[in-house]
Amino acid sequence: MLVVAAPAPAQAPQPGLAIETEAFVLCIDNEARVREAMAMLIGGWGCRVAAAASQVDALDMIARAGRLPDLILADLHLDAGPDGLEVVAALRRHWGRSVSAALVTADRDPTLRARARSQGVELLHKPVKPAALRALLRMRKPANLTA
Repeated sequence: MLVVAAPAPAQAPQPGLAIETEAFVLCIDNEARVREAMAMLIGGWGCRVAAAASQVDALDMIARAGRLPDLILADLHLDAGPDGLEVVAALRRHWGRSVSAALVTADRDPTLRARARSQGVELLHKPVKPAALRALLRMRKPANLTA
C-alpha cells in the first residue's frame, strides 16, 4: 500500500494577533517619568502613543487625534479624583465604546483583580514586563473608529 501525504496548507495570519505597529495606545499616569517611559517603549514598537496625566487630558488628546485608542493603559492611583478604573469606565461611557483597557498598578490588593475583571479590564502589575505588554497589544480589539 502506497500512502502519499499532501502538503499542509500554509496557515493564514491570525486576525487580531497582528503586529501592534500603528496601534494607537492611550497611557494615563500622573507621573511624567512613567508616561515618558511608556511612550518610549510602546512607540519603539511602532505604535502611536498619547500620554495623558488625567481624564481631562486624555479626552483632549483623543479629540485632537480624531480617533479612539486601540488600547487604554491606566495607572490605578492617579492624582486627586477618580482612580484608573473609574477613568476607563468614564472614557468608555463618553465614547460609547468598550475600548480595550488594562490597569497598571503596583497595588497588590487581592480584590483589585476581581474589580478590574468585572469591568472587562486587564490587570498588569508594576514593574510591567515588556513581553506582557506586547502580548496585550497583540490581543487587543482594534477600535478603528473615529472619536
